[in-house]
Amino acid sequence: MTDESIVKLTDLKVNYNKQKIQTEVLDIPEFKLTRHSEAVLLAQSGSGKTTLLNVISGLFAPQNGQVSINKTNI
Repeated sequence: MTDESIVKLTDLKVNYNKQKIQTEVLDIPEFKLTRHSEAVLLAQSGSGKTTLLNVISGLFAPQNGQVSINKTNI
């Protein structure tokens, strides 16, 4: 079976550093969104939803991990 992922996150980690304090915002071992599937991003305020979308869109670089869209690493 071929991998039909349109969005694939692997070992994704995002941290913020503020006043020498490091805060882990995202820690996603693996996530795949396949063609013709639907997903909902629902969580509490301040939990990293916007950060995740910024990483997927390429606006923000993660400290670790890989983001692929249509099998192209961004």
